[in-house]
Amino acid sequence: MISPVTVLELNNCPEPKRSILAKWLRSVPHTVLQQTDEVMELAAQYLKAGILPRKSARDRQHIAYACVCNCDMIISWNFEHLVNYKTISGVKGANALAGYKEMPIYSPQMLISGGSDDDT
Repeated sequence: MISPVTVLELNNCPEPKRSILAKWLRSVPHTVLQQTDEVMELAAQYLKAGILPRKSARDRQHIAYACVCNCDMIISWNFEHLVNYKTISGVKGANALAGYKEMPIYSPQMLISGGSDDDT
Protein backbone atom coordinates (compact mmCIF):
# COMPACT_ATOMS: atom_id res chain seq x y z
CA MET A 1 0.00 0.00 0.00
CA ILE A 2 1.16 3.50 -0.74
CA SER A 3 -0.43 6.78 0.24
CA PRO A 4 -1.20 9.61 -2.17
CA VAL A 5 1.26 11.65 -0.10
CA THR A 6 4.03 9.22 -1.05
CA VAL A 7 3.03 9.41 -4.71
CA LEU A 8 3.20 13.22 -4.53
CA GLU A 9 6.61 13.08 -2.86
CA LEU A 10 7.93 10.65 -5.47
CA ASN A 11 6.64 12.86 -8.28
CA ASN A 12 8.46 15.83 -6.73
CA CYS A 13 11.83 14.03 -6.56
CA PRO A 14 14.56 15.40 -8.83
CA GLU A 15 15.77 13.36 -11.78
CA PRO A 16 17.24 10.77 -12.09
CA LYS A 17 15.90 9.68 -8.70
CA ARG A 18 12.27 10.20 -9.78
CA SER A 19 12.63 7.90 -12.81
CA ILE A 20 14.46 5.22 -10.82
CA LEU A 21 11.79 5.23 -8.11
CA ALA A 22 8.94 5.31 -10.64
CA LYS A 23 10.42 2.31 -12.48
CA TRP A 24 10.82 0.39 -9.22
CA LEU A 25 7.27 1.24 -8.14
CA ARG A 26 5.86 -0.03 -11.46
CA SER A 27 7.59 -3.36 -10.81
CA VAL A 28 6.03 -3.85 -7.36
CA PRO A 29 2.37 -4.75 -6.87
CA HIS A 30 0.80 -1.98 -4.81
CA THR A 31 -2.42 -0.15 -4.09
CA VAL A 32 -2.62 3.63 -3.92
CA LEU A 33 -4.80 4.45 -0.93
CA GLN A 34 -7.67 6.92 -1.14
CA GLN A 35 -7.96 10.04 1.00
CA THR A 36 -10.88 9.87 3.40
CA ASP A 37 -12.30 12.06 6.13
CA GLU A 38 -11.19 9.42 8.62
CA VAL A 39 -7.55 9.74 7.49
CA MET A 40 -7.64 13.53 7.71
CA GLU A 41 -9.33 13.45 11.14
CA LEU A 42 -6.70 11.08 12.55
CA ALA A 43 -3.91 13.22 11.11
CA ALA A 44 -5.51 16.23 12.83
CA GLN A 45 -5.53 14.30 16.12
CA TYR A 46 -1.76 13.81 15.81
CA LEU A 47 -1.39 17.59 15.48
CA LYS A 48 -3.73 18.26 18.41
CA ALA A 49 -1.76 15.77 20.56
CA GLY A 50 1.50 17.57 19.72
CA ILE A 51 3.06 14.51 18.13
CA LEU A 52 4.15 16.34 14.99
CA PRO A 53 4.07 20.08 14.27
CA ARG A 54 1.78 21.89 11.83
CA LYS A 55 4.54 22.00 9.19
CA SER A 56 4.66 18.17 9.21
CA ALA A 57 1.20 17.67 7.67
CA ARG A 58 2.44 15.10 5.15
CA ASP A 59 4.15 13.07 7.88
CA ARG A 60 0.96 13.06 9.96
CA GLN A 61 -0.98 11.94 6.91
CA HIS A 62 1.50 9.11 6.15
CA ILE A 63 0.90 7.72 9.62
CA ALA A 64 -2.88 8.22 9.48
CA TYR A 65 -3.18 6.43 6.12
CA ALA A 66 -1.28 3.45 7.50
CA CYS A 67 -3.44 3.31 10.62
CA VAL A 68 -6.81 3.80 8.97
CA CYS A 69 -5.98 1.32 6.20
CA ASN A 70 -4.76 -1.24 8.73
CA CYS A 71 -1.21 -1.56 7.40
CA ASP A 72 1.18 -3.80 9.31
CA MET A 73 3.87 -1.14 9.70
CA ILE A 74 5.38 2.06 8.33
CA ILE A 75 8.83 1.91 6.71
CA SER A 76 10.62 5.24 6.48
CA TRP A 77 14.05 6.85 6.22
CA ASN A 78 12.60 9.95 7.91
CA PHE A 79 14.42 9.83 11.24
CA GLU A 80 13.68 13.47 12.04
CA HIS A 81 9.89 13.18 12.05
CA LEU A 82 8.82 9.52 11.87
CA VAL A 83 11.39 6.97 12.99
CA ASN A 84 12.04 8.34 16.47
CA TYR A 85 10.88 7.70 20.01
CA LYS A 86 8.70 10.82 20.37
CA THR A 87 6.66 10.08 17.25
CA ILE A 88 6.41 6.33 17.81
CA SER A 89 5.29 6.67 21.44
CA GLY A 90 2.95 9.58 20.62
CA VAL A 91 1.27 7.67 17.80
CA LYS A 92 0.91 4.64 20.07
CA GLY A 93 -0.95 6.72 22.66
CA ALA A 94 -3.07 8.68 20.19
CA ASN A 95 -4.05 5.50 18.36
CA ALA A 96 -5.07 3.81 21.60
CA LEU A 97 -7.29 6.77 22.48
CA ALA A 98 -8.81 6.85 18.99
CA GLY A 99 -9.39 3.08 18.81
CA TYR A 100 -6.68 2.20 16.28
CA LYS A 101 -4.07 -0.50 16.65
CA GLU A 102 -0.46 0.24 17.49
CA MET A 103 1.51 1.21 14.38
CA PRO A 104 5.13 0.08 14.31
CA ILE A 105 7.41 2.56 12.54
CA TYR A 106 10.72 1.14 11.30
CA SER A 107 13.67 2.16 9.17
CA PRO A 108 14.33 -0.11 6.16
CA GLN A 109 17.58 -1.20 7.84
CA MET A 110 15.59 -2.80 10.66
CA LEU A 111 13.99 -5.21 8.18
CA ILE A 112 17.15 -6.33 6.42
CA SER A 113 18.71 -9.51 7.69
CA GLY A 114 22.21 -9.16 9.07
CA GLY A 115 23.27 -12.51 7.65
CA SER A 116 22.71 -16.17 8.19
CA ASP A 117 22.83 -17.89 11.56
CA ASP A 118 25.36 -20.27 9.97
CA ASP A 119 27.99 -17.49 9.86
CA THR A 120 29.26 -18.28 13.36
